[in-house]
Order: sequence, then C-alpha cells, then structure tokens
Amino acid sequence: MAERGSILIFTFRGIPVRIHWSFGLLLLWVWYTGMRYGMDWPAIGVLGLLILSLFACVVLHEFGHALTAKRYGIATRDIILSPIGGVARLNKIPEKPTQELWVALAGPAVNVVIATLLGIIAWLFLPRGLDIQGESETAVFRIGNFIPLLFWMNLYLVLFNMIPAFPMDGGRVLRSLLALRMGRLKATTFAAGIGRGIAILFMIIAIWQEELFLGLIGLFVYFMATQELKMVKSEHLYRQFTAGQVTRRQMIRLTSDTLISDAILLLQHSLETHFPLDEGKGQITQYVRAHDLLKANASGHSGLSVTYVAKPISGVVRWDVALPDLFAFFQRDPHALLLVLEEDGSVYGVLDRDQIDHVLYWSQRHGGFQTV
Repeated sequence: MAERGSILIFTFRGIPVRIHWSFGLLLLWVWYTGMRYGMDWPAIGVLGLLILSLFACVVLHEFGHALTAKRYGIATRDIILSPIGGVARLNKIPEKPTQELWVALAGPAVNVVIATLLGIIAWLFLPRGLDIQGESETAVFRIGNFIPLLFWMNLYLVLFNMIPAFPMDGGRVLRSLLALRMGRLKATTFAAGIGRGIAILFMIIAIWQEELFLGLIGLFVYFMATQELKMVKSEHLYRQFTAGQVTRRQMIRLTSDTLISDAILLLQHSLETHFPLDEGKGQITQYVRAHDLLKANASGHSGLSVTYVAKPISGVVRWDVALPDLFAFFQRDPHALLLVLEEDGSVYGVLDRDQIDHVLYWSQRHGGFQTV
C-alpha cells in the first residue's frame, strides 16, 4: 500500500514500516560508487548488502523509540525509511522530560546492543577480530570485512545520533534534561539554538572542505531545529485552550433529505467547509465536506442526497479536552470533523482544523482570547 510516496513493507506490533520511493536512489548510488572506484561485482554486492543491513539496524533503532513510547501510552503512526535514514512518527512527543529522555535514548541503545553482539561474533569467529582488511575500496568491501564494517557503522550511528541537535536523538536528550529545570519551551529554545549553531558549523566546514554531503546535513539540521522550536511554541499556545473554547457552536446542519444542489446553494453563502448531518433529536454521526459537494456537483450528481458524499464523524470529544490532545485526529485526517459534547452528553458543537487555525490566528494577533 502506498501513502504519500511511500510503500508499506511490513507491520510489527501494529506499527507500519514504509519505504520512501527515494530509497531507490540509494541503490543507484551503490552502483555508481562501485563503477566510479572500479569495484568488481562481488565488492559492489557486499557494499549493497552493507547498506541494506545498516538500514535494518536503522529500523531496529526506530522500533527502540516506538516501543518505548508505547510503554508511555504514545502510539506511533509509522516508521519511514529514506536515503538519509529513518524516522518513527509518534502521534505526540512525550510531555514528561523523563519519558522523552528514555524514548530518545532507546534508539541509540539498540545500536549499542547490535554493535556489542557483532563485536562478540567477531571476537569468537574472526581471526583478526574487528580489524578491517585491505586499503583500497575494492579490497575493503569484501565479505570478510562485513561484520567489522557493520560494527563500526552502528557505533557511527550512535555517535552521530547523539549530536545535541534536532532531529538527532542527542537534541532530544539535551532538551529533556534542560526541561527538568527550565520547562519545555525554554529548554527547546536553548536546545534548538545549540542545534542551529552546530548546523552552521557543519556548513562552514562543508564549504571549507568542499564536502557537499556535510553541507546538506547542516541545512537539514538547521531546518529541523527551527521546525522543532516552531512546533513547541505552537503547542505551548495550544495548551492554553480547550476544545470548547475553539468549537464552532453555530453551524449549518444538513439532513438526509438535503440535495447536493441545495447544499451547494448554502455553501455559496457560508464560510463553513464541513457540514454535520442532523439525524434527528440532535444526533450527529456523519458530515459532508464542501470539497466533496463541489466534486459531486461537477460530476453530475447534484440531484442526489448529500448522504452520497457523507463521511463518518472523525471523533467525539468532551468540551474540556486540551487542544493538543485532539491533534492525533487531524494527523490521521487533515479534513476531520470532531463532535464536541457537553458534560451531559449533549452536542456542544463541531470542530475542524480550519476553526482551530482561525481562532488561534486571532488569538495571536490580538494577544489574548476570551471565552463567550
């Protein structure tokens, strides 16, 4: 199954592992490197096997993060592999600093275990242990060097990931330790600053040494550190609101008798993009998107009932739920519509991502928000 340019390869413990289409470029790089340095086909095969084995270690690394997060009740959407590595996409970042610390350390710990096992195997079965035989590219990449090379690659992963810069694990470790004393927002600001400083250093060295790959890493780290800070600032703002404070209470309700053509007329006089379907007695289990109405109308289905394009309500939440706790719904479906209930179970209103963005925009613009 493909999703946004990635293909599902397997699922473990309910966590899908996907491979991005660009991963194929890495295999082309293996072939190009082999041809460039005059390697024979066995050496190219060992290089390819090393790369695939390394990414198997990366998958185990990401499962270290994902399964540790699961212990704290945090689900993982998926693990995605790309030419630059892997990422476990958690539904949310652990709020407690100690939890984030253990989740961040779990990945490198897996590589330490793998390296230890490889070291034991090399000590028991290889005459020269972890020594790498041969100096030329062709000689190095031979099957006798496979275990030592994979051992050193895993140690490299540990050292690289522990650099104190986002999105590496070291950046999260640093942030979690700082958050124990200064709070999450200040800790992220400080850690992101260090990360961007390291990124700039990488880029300077890349220009000096003419190392394009290091420069790309620097750009990536700088961008991700900036994005992490932006995300935490937004989350800090979101924590000041509950679902009830941003819920749209005045809404146009459609019924199963409403035709798509009639809904289009309502759409022309409304800024709403999601319309709940009232099934009588205030019961709402479905909704209709403006996009789907317009698409059905253009396809000649304007005379059908709006139930033709209706979708199930994405979730039901209480009015006093903190705003960040709703974002898992919108991660699964950016066009989700949530039904917000009062304490007695009656409908308080509906909530979509557009409404959240609208309220928070005006809150930031005017420096505050008053409940009605």
